[in-house]
Amino acid sequence: MRTQITRDILSYLLDNRGARDTLNGIVEWWLLERHVRRGVNQVEQVLLELTSRGFIIEQKAADGRVHYQINPEKEAEIAEVIRERADDNDGIVP
Repeated sequence: MRTQITRDILSYLLDNRGARDTLNGIVEWWLLERHVRRGVNQVEQVLLELTSRGFIIEQKAADGRVHYQINPEKEAEIAEVIRERADDNDGIVP
């Protein structure tokens, strides 16, 4: 965790050579932005996987944005996957 934060701070400073901020500013502006960007990429990969497994359906709207929803035909299988994941954690929150 600390290694990633170190990389994020140094990367931000390299990309924004004149940057200067407080602790709160660094957390809110420098690190949060990078964390959100990384999170978006991870969510996109999960959505691709769930779509390819048929668990969710994607539909393109008239404005070009893609909307996702559950595939009702897969609800039982989805519930089983969720139960398996809960059992894998053995009651421990990751």
